[in-house]
Amino acid sequence: MKYLKYYIIIFSIILTCIIIYICTSNAYSSNFDFKISLEKNTFIEGEDIFVIFSIENKGKEIDSILDFSDGPLCSKVEINSDTRVSFPWGGAYEHLPYYQKINPGEIIAVDARVNGFRGSEGSSLIAYFPVGKYSLKGVNKDNSGKVYKSNKIEFNIVKPEGNEIKAFEDLIFFIDFYKTHENIRRTREYNILLTDRAIEFLYKYPTSVYTGKLLVQSYYTRSYGKYKYDESFLDDIEYYISNNINSNFNTALLNETVMLFHEKLGAKEKAKEYLINLKTKIKNNYTEKLIDKTIEFNNNLK
Repeated sequence: MKYLKYYIIIFSIILTCIIIYICTSNAYSSNFDFKISLEKNTFIEGEDIFVIFSIENKGKEIDSILDFSDGPLCSKVEINSDTRVSFPWGGAYEHLPYYQKINPGEIIAVDARVNGFRGSEGSSLIAYFPVGKYSLKGVNKDNSGKVYKSNKIEFNIVKPEGNEIKAFEDLIFFIDFYKTHENIRRTREYNILLTDRAIEFLYKYPTSVYTGKLLVQSYYTRSYGKYKYDESFLDDIEYYISNNINSNFNTALLNETVMLFHEKLGAKEKAKEYLINLKTKIKNNYTEKLIDKTIEFNNNLK
């Protein structure tokens, strides 16, 4: 009896450790090797951050993972900064949850080139990370509900330099305009103004890190404004791509050329013809591969 209470305490500690181990092993999946990477580790203020996600099934059987695509993955990334404990992702996406099967030894990768990470500064139209140091880690689930996490990577946000200083100042126009015109956001006049300013920005700063995001955004403002939503947009996209052949925004812009053809300019065959001609104009392996993927995207549309 003298040592009974000590035995009880020791037994309780061991039991607690066993329970923690069981809970932890159930919470995290060991079948998947989940990795994230950045193309660079330093970005300027206002620049979107694109993360590459890859995952391998290291188990011996086919397993399923939750919606491994750019929007859902971006939304589940854990972001921390040196000034706050948690830094929420400010983007939005729409999708229906589904599970993708992945074979043993198979590796799949997602280039989050459409839904770049955007911080809390700015507005919902154009949001960005303030200057500082950040870390991020990917989080997802398998079909059984087990959580798996990626490696942790770090990046820095610094002030713009050189020509990007003036470009960033002009970028603030879009942010301020969006904030101060809440009551007319969906009007034709509002979207015409944003479209025109985006075009001006493109030809004033053709190689700025901010230009791609504004051009992508102008796809929507052109549509809402029912203005210049025609072949002139194709010229703008071609001009941007020719000046930024390795831009992360090119995938989205090329896909938008397809949507423009399908909605306004005569559909699938004309889109394919345009993309093939564009491929002959822009001699770059990376861009040619993107155009090939866009042609496939076009062919799959009804």
